[in-house]
Amino acid sequence: MKQEFTDIKTKLKEFYPPYMAIAKVYAQKWIAIVIKAQNDLYVLTHEWFSTHLPRVAQQYDKAPPWTQKGLFLPSLVLPISNHPELLQCF
Repeated sequence: MKQEFTDIKTKLKEFYPPYMAIAKVYAQKWIAIVIKAQNDLYVLTHEWFSTHLPRVAQQYDKAPPWTQKGLFLPSLVLPISNHPELLQCF
């Protein structure tokens, strides 16, 4: 029984590296797709704010670049909350 277990274990060790390499490729492709989707969503959101709420978009564009990375919605919500007249647009 122990010999059968070690045989199965060695066979599994042979299959592990190729499948792990395939999984890594799929993970990298998935990450690239997610990043592209986030960038596309960023562009669409920025275009929408530029056409519907230009003052908010201008405030956002004036913000330092480090605040714009990954904080798009919070950095738009804060300026909107300071201007109640903009909230009526929603």
